[in-house]
Amino acid sequence: MKNVKLKKQILSGALAAAMLAALTACAGKEQDSSGTDTAGTENSIAEDYKGITLRFVADNHSWTTSMEEVIAEFEEETGAKVEIESYSEDNLLSKLNVEFAGNSESMDVVMFRPPLDAGTFIGNGWLEPLDRFIEEDTEFEYADVNASASEPCIKEESVYGIPVVTEVEILYYRKDILEEYEIDVPATFDELLAAVEKVTDKEKEQYGFVARGALSPSVTQCAGFVFSNGADWVSEDLKTCTVTDEKVIDAICLYGELLGKYGPPGITNMSWSEVMTLFAQGNAVFATEASATASVVTDPESSSVYENVGFTMFPSAAEGEDPVPYNISAWALGMNSNSKNKEAAWALISRLAGKEAQAKAQDEGVSTARSSSWANAEATDLFPQELLDLVASCNDIGRGYNFVAFGQNVQEARNLVGSVVTASIESGGDYDTVMKAAEDIKEDFQDILDHQ
Repeated sequence: MKNVKLKKQILSGALAAAMLAALTACAGKEQDSSGTDTAGTENSIAEDYKGITLRFVADNHSWTTSMEEVIAEFEEETGAKVEIESYSEDNLLSKLNVEFAGNSESMDVVMFRPPLDAGTFIGNGWLEPLDRFIEEDTEFEYADVNASASEPCIKEESVYGIPVVTEVEILYYRKDILEEYEIDVPATFDELLAAVEKVTDKEKEQYGFVARGALSPSVTQCAGFVFSNGADWVSEDLKTCTVTDEKVIDAICLYGELLGKYGPPGITNMSWSEVMTLFAQGNAVFATEASATASVVTDPESSSVYENVGFTMFPSAAEGEDPVPYNISAWALGMNSNSKNKEAAWALISRLAGKEAQAKAQDEGVSTARSSSWANAEATDLFPQELLDLVASCNDIGRGYNFVAFGQNVQEARNLVGSVVTASIESGGDYDTVMKAAEDIKEDFQDILDHQ
């Protein structure tokens, strides 16, 4: 397959048509008498992988749990054995870094975070290009995988990972509080700021706005403010740091004002779990977070406000302008470039990331990367209809997350930008303070870009 052709396929508008496709099982591989790989049915691959053991190193995620039955079926049909190792997010990253750096051959399939890990993993040659497998697996239907979420998994027009869990940035709000204060759902930055100011009552521990405030995590949620303001941390060609541009500074100032003036104490130590827990406990009126975290605030067992949670599009910078929320893959599947079982490893990836498995995960409450899953009523019955409609809209207008451009220095780059966001939060969005913080990190940020 020509990579240029594949890239065009990824970025095309074919997703809308793919959403109407019927759910089908993912095909595996079979071999003819000469040993040449050909596309075949699931049942035909049993003899190919009999006796092979595949090691799958994964995150301890609800998606992983939802795949246990799928893996058992894969083992029965193919004759392969899959050894699953699940770790917490931090421990998984440490595990993968150690084994990849040690040229491990025992890992076959790995679960990774494209916006954070892809730059390092691809840059070091740790992940196998999947282009050949995608082309040969005629029933995998790669065009059905969300294009924006796929961007961090692509380098120089080659695909290195298949997204399985996605996130789009949305605005959460309390329906009952907005009704009490007679406030319309905000659609612009100015409307959001005015609403947040009006509903904040710190004496009652009712905070107008919450979002990630910790150093690196804050960058993810602040991105929507920057993107929607028509800006970015870097130039379009990814060669020049633009963190001191006025639109970037204005966006970071707004984020800092919302959190610094109207957020809870200790916000600079909070990531998504603390933010959504606070919202679920009834202590926040608005929050910007990933759609994938919705279950925390809609589940009666974890949320005291589940009956009053509303979802809406991330606000635009001004009336008449389009919002630009992020649309990213939280988790993807990749193949260890040193694996000795590449054909079998792809068969497992194909099955786990295929339409049928992803519909199953979606049916269990996981926000998946396949457009067909979002169009499947049976696979979306756990999601409120307003959230389904919202995610569908965000999938069309959201943009990928560009920190993959920073390669092996992705965390350093995020921390640099995060320090500017922190300065904004601590100063309540003071322009001069934020500009100085941006100027202080610009040279180091540019140095990272210069050495990619």
